[in-house]
Amino acid sequence: MSWSCILDPEGLDNRLDDQPQKQPKSMNFFRKFGELQLLMMHHNAGLTASHPYASTPINWPFSLTGISFWTENEPQKQIYLIGNLIGWWACVVGLSIYIGILGADLIARRRNLDPIPERKYRCSVTFFDETLNCVMSAVRNRLWNNSGFFMLVWGVHYLPFFLFSRQLFIHHYLPSHLASALVAGSVLSFVLSDTINYPISIPGPKTRRQPTQFADVGTKGVVITAVLGFVMFFMFSFIAPLTYGTPGWGPSLSICVKLVAQ
Repeated sequence: MSWSCILDPEGLDNRLDDQPQKQPKSMNFFRKFGELQLLMMHHNAGLTASHPYASTPINWPFSLTGISFWTENEPQKQIYLIGNLIGWWACVVGLSIYIGILGADLIARRRNLDPIPERKYRCSVTFFDETLNCVMSAVRNRLWNNSGFFMLVWGVHYLPFFLFSRQLFIHHYLPSHLASALVAGSVLSFVLSDTINYPISIPGPKTRRQPTQFADVGTKGVVITAVLGFVMFFMFSFIAPLTYGTPGWGPSLSICVKLVAQ
C-alpha cells in the first residue's frame, strides 16, 4: 500500500486567509517581563517527573552526576556532559578556604588582633549627607568586597535550587560554577601574595592621592599557576573522549575510570 500527497499552495493560502488574525496585546516592558516570569514558573512547576540524569544541588559543586547528550546503543557510543574534576574540585576547595579565612579574620578582629597587617588607606562613606571617615586594609577590602561579591553571586545562583521541587540537572549550576572559579582565583591570589594593584582607578581632580603599590606573586605564583593549568589541561584531554566524542575510550575503559558507582 502506498500513499501520495499533493500539495495545493493556493488552497493552503485560502485556508490561511479565512483564519481570523489575532492582534497582540499592547503591553509595556514590565508587564511583558512579569508575564514571562509567571509563564516560566508555571512551566517549571510541571517538571516533576523523574529523569535518569536528574541530580540534586548538593552534588553539583563536586560534579558527581552529568548529563547524556547523545547515545547510540548498537556500537555503544555516548557523549556525556561532565565537568573538569580538577577545576571543579579546586573551586570547592577555594570556597571552603575563603569561608575559613573570613571566619578567622572575624574572630581575630574581635580579639583586637590584625591578621592581615599591611598598608592601610583612608576611605570615606557618605550616608544620608553624613560623611564617615575610616581606615581600611587594602587587601582586606579586596578580600571582603571584591571576593565577597563573587561569593554572593555564587550563593544567589545556587542556594535557591534547594527549594525547587522540579527536575534539576547539573547545567543549572554553571552560573554558580563561574562565580566559584572567580572566588578560587581570588583566594589563590590572597594566598600567594599580600600585595595588590592599588589604586585601580585613574585619580580625578578631587581624588585624594594614595601611595601606589603593585601586586607581586613572585616565581612561586607563576609555577603554581602553570602546574594547576597543566593538570587541568591533562584532565580535559583525558575526559575528551567522553565529553567531546573523540576516539580513545572503549566500554571497558569507561567502566574502569568510574569514580562513583551509581
